[in-house]
Amino acid sequence: MNFSDLIMTHIASNSDVTIMAEFLVFFAIAGISISAFSNRFFFGNENMDSDALFETVEKSIFAFLVFLLAITLGDVRANFSKAQDSVVNETLELRQYLFLLDLQTNSFTENQKRHLNTYMKAVVSDEWRSLAQADPTLSPKTDQAVLDLRHSVQQQIQEADVSSYMDRILASLGKLENSRQLRYQLATASSPRIFWLYIAILMLLGSVMAGRTKLDMRRAGVLGAYFGALGMVVALIMILDQPFRGETSVSSEPFRRVIEQMAIAN
Repeated sequence: MNFSDLIMTHIASNSDVTIMAEFLVFFAIAGISISAFSNRFFFGNENMDSDALFETVEKSIFAFLVFLLAITLGDVRANFSKAQDSVVNETLELRQYLFLLDLQTNSFTENQKRHLNTYMKAVVSDEWRSLAQADPTLSPKTDQAVLDLRHSVQQQIQEADVSSYMDRILASLGKLENSRQLRYQLATASSPRIFWLYIAILMLLGSVMAGRTKLDMRRAGVLGAYFGALGMVVALIMILDQPFRGETSVSSEPFRRVIEQMAIAN
C-alpha cells in the first residue's frame, strides 16, 4: 500500500474533526519549519516587520473566507433553483399521468385518479411540512398513496392482460416516484457541519488578528459593518440551504393548481 492509499484509509476511518485537527497541526509545523529554513539559508536571518506579517495573514484569511462563502452561496442558490425546477417537472409528469388516465374511462382509471388526488393532497398538506423539518423526511401519508397507486396497477395487471397502455401507466408511476425521491434528495442536500466549523475557525482567526490595533469608534464601525456583511451572507446561505423551509422556500402552488384542475374536471 502506497502513501496515498494510507492517507485515504486514514481519512475514511477517522472523524472529520480529527482529520482537520491533524492536518492543521501538520501544515502549521511544516509551514513554520520551511519558513525558518528559508529565512536562515536564503534571506540571511533578516527580520520582517511583524505588523506587515499580521496584515498579510489577516488579508489572506478574510479573502479566502469571502471566496469560500461566495462559492457556497452559489452552490446553495443552484440547489434551490433545482428544487424549484424539480417541483415544476413533477407536476408536469402528474399532468401527463392524468392525461394518460383520461384516455380510458373505467373503474381502474377512476381508482387511479382518486389515489393520485390523495397523493397530491398529502404532498401539499403533509410532505411539505416533513421536508421543512430540521431533519427532512418523506411523508408516510404520501408513501401510502404511492403504495395504493402501485397496488392498483398490479391488481389490474393480474386481472387483465398486460398491454402497451399498462406499460405507459407503469412508466408514469415510475417517473412520479423518481421525481419524489429527487425532491427529497434536494431537500437534504445541505452543507455539512464540518463546513460551518471551518467557517467559524476562519472568522475567529480573522477577528483575533483584526484586534492587534486598538479599537476606536471609527475602526469599530468599519469592522462591525464588515463582519455584519459576512454574517448576512452566512444567513443567506442557511436560508437557501433548506429549500422547503422558512419564508423563502419552494412553493407547493404547482401541486395545488393540479388539484384544483382535477376538481373542476370532475
